[in-house]
Amino acid sequence: VLDGEPIPPWWALQARAGQTLVLGAPRDGVSSYLAIRGGLDVPQVLGSRATDRKAHFGGLEGRGLERGDRLSLCPAIGVVRSCPETGWGARIDVLGNKGAVRVLPAAEWTCFQPEARDIFLHDGWTVTAQANRAGYRLDGRELRLRHPLNLMSHGIVPGTVQVPPAGLPIIQMADANTCGGYPKIATVIEADLRCVAQVPVGGTIRFELTTRDEARQALQARQTFLAALTNDLRMIFQ
Repeated sequence: VLDGEPIPPWWALQARAGQTLVLGAPRDGVSSYLAIRGGLDVPQVLGSRATDRKAHFGGLEGRGLERGDRLSLCPAIGVVRSCPETGWGARIDVLGNKGAVRVLPAAEWTCFQPEARDIFLHDGWTVTAQANRAGYRLDGRELRLRHPLNLMSHGIVPGTVQVPPAGLPIIQMADANTCGGYPKIATVIEADLRCVAQVPVGGTIRFELTTRDEARQALQARQTFLAALTNDLRMIFQ
């Protein structure tokens, strides 16, 4: 809402000095995003102005924003044109109650009991309060191994679904650990990890198996969409 006037989502417009923009809670998902022409004038760290709250660097003093903080903007080039009809909103996926996250079997998939694999795929998993950009801890029925398994710490990537000794899975997210030694039951495909990030605490996640070909096709479709979005943004910010 800009000075009391509602603004459609996925819309671009020019704001005047002194106007007030209010961002309410999103109706779907967890996070909303605001893009500012020119960007925020904060120091660059490793070529980025983003904030890493886990490592406490970047952005504004390496922390989240607090009431009363003031941020300057970088110089903006060009003017904002009217927003074209793109249908972006229809392409931004938020995992609904009936939606499922697509996964591929991971290295230790067969090390879990058949019943555990059935539970993983057919149960609904609750997102606990221990959920952030590093990982999402889930709550549900215990996933048991066929036999005790000791692994050396090894490299992991975002999307890896690990199962600690308690038997409850952890999904590695965008700021995932670089290594770990827990058994891996599955990997969330790259195209669907953004959907996981929009599930709130207390929300439900379901998993379904997919194939590598389907995972590649989903990623290609996502990349095609982002390329089209980039072209549309060039039309707006000229």
